[in-house]
Amino acid sequence: MESTSPLVTSLAERLLQLREEAASQHQHQHEHEHQQVWVSISGAPGSGKSSLATQLSRVLPHAVVVPMDGFHFYKSHLSSMPDPELAFARRGAAWTFDAPKFVATLKSTHAAKEGVFPSFDHAVGDPVEDDVCVSPTHEFVIVEGLYLLLSESPWSEVRDIMDISVFVHADDTVLKSRLINRHMACFHMTEEEAEARAVNNDLPNAVEIISNKERADIIVENS
Repeated sequence: MESTSPLVTSLAERLLQLREEAASQHQHQHEHEHQQVWVSISGAPGSGKSSLATQLSRVLPHAVVVPMDGFHFYKSHLSSMPDPELAFARRGAAWTFDAPKFVATLKSTHAAKEGVFPSFDHAVGDPVEDDVCVSPTHEFVIVEGLYLLLSESPWSEVRDIMDISVFVHADDTVLKSRLINRHMACFHMTEEEAEARAVNNDLPNAVEIISNKERADIIVENS
């Protein structure tokens, strides 16, 4: 997706309008209070959610992207689980993330209009603590990740923090093709290995994610 695409342009226009509406509603009670708009961008693996979040951050003023990936459990934690082999094989499933920490950090940052978040180093395979900073000068906080619309606690609390939630949808065949190509390019897998990873891990996760898409305020197609 290009930053000048109709999808990016239309979403950016809607978010700018939302900011103006929020500012108008609060100008009398909090005349000098800076307004932040919080938006979630979610979707299945390979849907293009990360690209959309990045594109939006480039066209919106004073925007920052907060990746949910920074809340992956460390490899050392996965190794301490009752079935480490399964934990590593299914890394990326909802239960391989520190959901309580993620939600708590979102809540505290939303309330204070500032905070720090971890990112994720794909080369190392572990989070990088305190790598993403949200400050009161940020007008848009774009939270991007797989499980932002799940109805199970504590994931279910994420939606209530956001001003608007966007779901990026793509067909299963498109997801599978993108995932195979990604795994081959990024992790130097053979095509057979990449397909096995997609079929046994990513696509089962996608089923759970897509089943919650109706909780989004906006659903966009990216097939």
